[in-house]
Amino acid sequence: MKHAFKKIMALVLAIVMIVGVLPSAFAANLGDFTDVKNTDWFAEYVEYVVFYDYMNGTSATTFEPNSTCTRAMAATVLYRLEGSPVVYKASTFTDLTQDWYKNAVAWAQAAGVVNGIDDAKWEKHLKDCQGYRAEEWTQWYQDFLDGKF
Repeated sequence: MKHAFKKIMALVLAIVMIVGVLPSAFAANLGDFTDVKNTDWFAEYVEYVVFYDYMNGTSATTFEPNSTCTRAMAATVLYRLEGSPVVYKASTFTDLTQDWYKNAVAWAQAAGVVNGIDDAKWEKHLKDCQGYRAEEWTQWYQDFLDGKF
């Protein structure tokens, strides 16, 4: 009888453990992002900023919601929030190496939104927004757009 009871309890515990894992194992990804599940607390914010093209993710399949926001990312989002205005003058920063953020930084510099570390260098990876993850930024941006600031 003791042996049968142990087997039954082991089976019950195994079933409980499997049932507990199932919701997260079968949670659908948000769009093409493999690192954002529909059940994540920030999923609706990611969906919002991607839908309105304020953020695109770090690749076609990753959003990286737990990554630290770089200056290039922040400038790009602010630029897009402004409607991606036409940039008439190139930035004076000589270390802008990738096209995806060049117009954003040039606009932000002209608008007085960003400064470089000196007249010629901007340092796109300087984490002046260190401590804030992308998921937090996406929520703040939506709050900003909704007039909560």
